[in-house]
This record gives sequence, structure tokens and C-alpha cells, in this order.
Amino acid sequence: IVVDAVYRLDGYADAYGLTMLRLYSTWFAIWIGAVFLVVGAAFVVGYAGRRWLAPTLVASLLPSLFLLNAVNPEALVAARNLQGSTEVGTVDLDYLLDDLGGDAIPTVAHNTGTLSRLDSDTLDYWCDGDLPDSGPFGWNVNLSVEYARDARSDLCR
Repeated sequence: IVVDAVYRLDGYADAYGLTMLRLYSTWFAIWIGAVFLVVGAAFVVGYAGRRWLAPTLVASLLPSLFLLNAVNPEALVAARNLQGSTEVGTVDLDYLLDDLGGDAIPTVAHNTGTLSRLDSDTLDYWCDGDLPDSGPFGWNVNLSVEYARDARSDLCR
């Protein structure tokens, strides 16, 4: 069941592009598969030895969440969508630039050679808009916005 779910999610990503929901759903399906394996191992060990089950499941969840966020999921989604064409045939540049946030903008900026003319027009329109400001003190704790601002200034010259 889990393999089929991951296969279908990958099929949707191939057909319509990868989204954050598809990425997180795929991650969750893989984690559920790991949970099934751990629970199966708990039944093999026997009832008395199942005290380790809940801590093991929690211990598997936290590092995998950390790893998922460490790989920069927004940039991963942007890179996957810019690398290959979908069955629909177009890249949803509005989704990549507006919905994914600052983490995806440097990836889009480094892959502008793969964009069509229509996407280039969308990019020109986007260059006229604003990014979130750095806050009331002129500095920003969120580095992705600063990286996005730098990439955008290089891209929108």
C-alpha cells in the first residue's frame, strides 16, 4: 500500500509538477512504511518486549523531520519543477516564485535559462513586485529572505 502511494504521488509530480503537499505526502508515506516495519518487528519480538515501540517511533520521526527541512524542501521543489517538463508542459512559475517563498527564489534565479518566453514575461512582471522587508530594525533573522533578495537583484537587472 505504501509503495503504491509513493508511486502514485510520483506520477502526479511527473504529470503536474512537484508541490510542497506532494513532497510532504511522499515523505509521510515513506515514514508510515517505516512505522509498519517497526510495528511488525514489535510483533516478532513478542508482547513483553514492546516497551521500546513508542520511543522508537518518536525517535524516528524527529530526525527525519530535521533531515527533511535540512534539505531545503522549497528549493528541492523548485529544482525538480525546473529540471523536467511535466505532462501539462509548463512550469508554474507563479507557484515557484510566490507560493514557495524565499528559499525557492535562488534556485529559480540559477535556472532561468530553462524558462520559456511566457515564463520570462512572468519573471519580468515578478521583478516589479516587492519581497518582504527586513523588519523594523533593518536586519532579518530569516536568511532565506536575504538570499532571495540577493538572487532577485541579480536576476532583475
